Amino acid sequence: MYDAVAIIRSLTDAGISRDHADAIVSAIGAAAEEDKHVTAERLDATVENLQRHTAATISAAEARIYRAMLVQTLAILGGLLAILRMVG
Repeated sequence: MYDAVAIIRSLTDAGISRDHADAIVSAIGAAAEEDKHVTAERLDATVENLQRHTAATISAAEARIYRAMLVQTLAILGGLLAILRMVG
């Protein structure tokens, strides 16, 4: 694991107060106990999740764009048909 006393000594030697050094080592210990270390598996799972989310977001945006293009095309065609009826 890690040597808390050695870390506290290094921090105090670097000019950090003993209270602050204790707090830092305590925070490191709490983080270590939470078992939230980045592992290759966790990183891969997170990247996969982000890729899925990004792909879904892009697909939804593409669908909205295609719908807007369809509505625009239909409006243009409707306008052309109206003009042709008036002319013809």
